[in-house]
This record gives sequence, C-alpha cells and structure tokens, in this order.
Amino acid sequence: MSVKCKFEQVRDALLGEIKKGAYKKDLKLPSESELVERFGVARASAVRAKIRATAFRDGYFRDQALRNAAGQLEFVKDTTEVAQYFAFFTGVATKESHPALWRKMIDGFGPGKTSDGLFPANILPGFMLRMELLARDGQTDRLASEIKSYLLPMANLTGTIWEFAEGIDSHCHAFGSYACVYILRDILKEKPLKLEVFR
Repeated sequence: MSVKCKFEQVRDALLGEIKKGAYKKDLKLPSESELVERFGVARASAVRAKIRATAFRDGYFRDQALRNAAGQLEFVKDTTEVAQYFAFFTGVATKESHPALWRKMIDGFGPGKTSDGLFPANILPGFMLRMELLARDGQTDRLASEIKSYLLPMANLTGTIWEFAEGIDSHCHAFGSYACVYILRDILKEKPLKLEVFR
C-alpha cells in the first residue's frame, strides 16, 4: 500500500464528504485555515487540494463555476486549454497525479491543434505557460519546434509577436519576446546573460 501525499489525503477526504452530501445548500467547503488545522498541511497544499476536489471534472480542470438558485456550485461545461496549463504550472496537478491529462495536454494541445473541445489558448498566458511546462519537463526538441511553428510566421510577417495566431489583434506584444529565454536557456543551454551597467 502506497503512502498518500498530504494533498491526496485532503482531496480524498473532501471528495468523500462531498459524495456523502456533507456540503448542502448553506454549507461551504472548509476554509483554507480549517483545512490547514484539520490535516496539518501547509496553506498552499490546502488550497491545491481544495481546487483538485472541486474543479477536476470529466478529465479536465474546470475554470468556471456558478451558484444555482439553491446556492450550490455548478460547473460550466465550457473550459479552456489554459486552465489545464495553469493546473500543472501551479502544482495543482502533476505528471504523477494526473498522467492522462498530462499526456493529452502535451501531445494533444498546442499550436495548430484542436484541444478536444476546449477553448484554445492564445499566446498570453496559454502558449507562454505551455512553453514553461515543456522547458521544465526537458522537452527541448518539442519546445524548439513549437516556438518555430507558432511564433516564426508572425515574426516573418510583421517582425513582431501577436496575441492571437489569427492576427485579429494588435501586432506588437513584448511579452512574446520571452520566447528568447526558452531559446537561450533551454534549447541552446546558454548561461545567463550578464548585463553590465555603463556609468
């Protein structure tokens, strides 16, 4: 029998209580401080566990919920590719805790691909988060290929990086230049640049 991480213990306890109907109309999920005290976890672990217990539905992290007339949360069916990136970027999900979603996200999402009915990501924050996840995972070949296929056509056409690949927005977004960090740091393995202050 494997030992569960603290966040898994909190998640499983909350899911069990939700399934047993412990949180009816007027009852809210335990607060972060209550989870910290009850399970002896760090605040960040409590928040992550709460998100896992409430937002992971039908294989995806849902990024929208509304309260119905009875006061209960109802998750909106629509969700985004970006919500999946955020889940992994923030540690709410890991390759180990959500392996099927990780594989789907890495292989099935990204530039030029449809995301299984999810709303696709634009450059900020979606593609930037995707690049960071690929870099953290050491997938430098894929990182280089996606930067080239997604950003190079924009740069070739206007000399700038756009917010949306369709070109329906302004065509000058400096945040796109962060791709240079990935190219230098992760793909070319360059040491950090040292900037000299000129006096």
